Amino acid sequence: MQAWPLNPLNDGVDPHGLTIDDAHNLILTSDFICPFHTLNAAGGDEVILRASLRVWDFNGRSIVSTPIEG
Repeated sequence: MQAWPLNPLNDGVDPHGLTIDDAHNLILTSDFICPFHTLNAAGGDEVILRASLRVWDFNGRSIVSTPIEG
């Protein structure tokens, strides 16, 4: 099993929403929460919300744009 991107971003890539547009060779992913902080573990008592969208090259499995990041 392969994970993408091959060189993950420093803040992590944990997409919870995904849509694929084959005709335009695009993937759109969204991150809305940091999953680690939802666990019953040290640091799991706070919720860190995110608001990130990422546009991917579908065939290349690489991020080409991050129009919203946070």
